[in-house]
Amino acid sequence: TLFGSRFERVPLSATARYAAWANGLAHERLSLERFREVTLVQPTWFFHRDVWEAAGRYDEDEARCDDLRFFHRHLARGGALCRV
Repeated sequence: TLFGSRFERVPLSATARYAAWANGLAHERLSLERFREVTLVQPTWFFHRDVWEAAGRYDEDEARCDDLRFFHRHLARGGALCRV
């Protein structure tokens, strides 16, 4: 399971609509909305090392969005999401 939490932007007006959307997602929407945007914001993630290794870690190809690619690989292998 990949865990994440709600977050606050500083300043509060920064991306207010995105923060309200992401923080307001019900548990069942965390996976359903995954192609719209990453539903658990990466700086809040925590997970067991086994999850990290099973999903292939971050890519070392220096391409962008390695957190997004990791997120989708985790879900593609049946990984769960949970907001705490």
